[in-house]
Amino acid sequence: MERDWRCSNCNTLLGKWHDGGLDIRYKELKVLVDGKVCIECRKCLTINKTESGEDPATVAGK
Repeated sequence: MERDWRCSNCNTLLGKWHDGGLDIRYKELKVLVDGKVCIECRKCLTINKTESGEDPATVAGK
């Protein structure tokens, strides 16, 4: 089951959770992450942090 990972400030799509991993895509960049992730939102510049082993339902509050 896929779930979105969105910016905590502006709700911009940052990645997609699936099968215990986090898939991040932007233009030609495609990354499958296993571990800690810290991304600056491309729209509002808010720093968003998560860990690929976390339950996606709890990620929204970080």
